[in-house]
Amino acid sequence: MLMILHELGRDCRTLLENRETLGLLKAQPFLTVLPDSERGCWIESAVSGTSYDGMLQEVVSEVEKRYPVSKSPERWGVTG
Repeated sequence: MLMILHELGRDCRTLLENRETLGLLKAQPFLTVLPDSERGCWIESAVSGTSYDGMLQEVVSEVEKRYPVSKSPERWGVTG
């Protein structure tokens, strides 16, 4: 499973709007997850108190409930 976290100015649908990128994602032999940060980007901030640990744990839990993915951390990737 690969989780792709979007950057500032993008959202969870941005990669899907590009046909070439969508084709590449669909061709992979693994599940790709594109969660929405609800704040415009996935940046931890001590100044604003923003922390995504809980939100990402919810995403992981939901993915594990809905799809037959490995629970082994070695089988998961996160990028963004």
